[in-house]
Amino acid sequence: MAFTAIHKTLSILDCLQKQVLTQNVFRLLHDLLKSLHSAIEEINVALKLEKFKQFQSKSKLCASQLTKTLPNLVDIVKGVQNAAHKEVSDFLIEKIRWCLLEVLRLFSGGGSEDDGEPSGMFVKIMDDAILAVQKEACIDAAFRKKIDELLCQALTIAKLSSNEDYEEISAGCKNVLSTLSEITEGYKPARDSLKSDALLASLEILERRVNIAVLRLFLHLSADPNLPLKQLTLKALDKRYKPRHISDLSADLELLDLYCEQIQLIGNFAVACSSDSHLRVKILCCLASIEFCENFFRPSMEDFYINPSDFNRKGFFKFIVDEYQKEMKELTYLIDCVVDTETFIQVALGDLNP
Repeated sequence: MAFTAIHKTLSILDCLQKQVLTQNVFRLLHDLLKSLHSAIEEINVALKLEKFKQFQSKSKLCASQLTKTLPNLVDIVKGVQNAAHKEVSDFLIEKIRWCLLEVLRLFSGGGSEDDGEPSGMFVKIMDDAILAVQKEACIDAAFRKKIDELLCQALTIAKLSSNEDYEEISAGCKNVLSTLSEITEGYKPARDSLKSDALLASLEILERRVNIAVLRLFLHLSADPNLPLKQLTLKALDKRYKPRHISDLSADLELLDLYCEQIQLIGNFAVACSSDSHLRVKILCCLASIEFCENFFRPSMEDFYINPSDFNRKGFFKFIVDEYQKEMKELTYLIDCVVDTETFIQVALGDLNP
């Protein structure tokens, strides 16, 4: 398929971005709405073809992003041109452009429906590994390769967790490796249930430790998800910082980067644990919006810090922060719908009474 409607929409977006401060913007906005309708129809037609059916979920994610973003762009374009009008318009246009380019990337063979983050992949591989042991499948080279991948995902999660959880998960990984080393190539669990029981127990212990680490991380972040942004904003408004250098923000920006990584980890873990397809798409949509904001945090914060009295820079940074806070509020609510309440309470009480 040529996807002419999508390419036409991308061309209109380019024109709109260049002329957002001119009188032509209203005509271009009308053209964009009309063209987007055709592009969505084109995508729906493509998804009915067998070769594109595998991209249903990711296409829904892009559609959700468009649904969220387009009304905001219409409001900005039709509204009064306040501070950062051009910057905010560019942000929203770029987000719509990303959605369309992502669909084109998928349909042209540039991705797969199985693309995943470490936290989400951990849940899937762990489920497969436990099921294989329970079904007394042969412990062969393919199984061992899956376990190696599982342990890599677990350690990736551990690195973003607390020091205590890092030690617990690392020990759990070593235990799995130690247990697996006792099993020879081609071993069949039916011959010796003790070894398979030991392997199953070590996997379940690791699974529990990772689950607790992610829950504890969610508890920590949901308590104050805006902490890095608060610190950055206060520093930017503090008149004592003279002269100002970008390096002043290094520690705060590192903390912000860490928070963003942890948010993505928790969100993808929640997606992997949920069987509700609508809830999964909503969580992924929030994660995509937050990740998109991340691309603008550092440059907008640095611009605002160096020139705190510049209305455009201040206005754009405020817009990015507002977008992030809105998405984080929704994401926290959605993850609450996935989290097991009893387990969450146990983890919370454990943190309060160590």
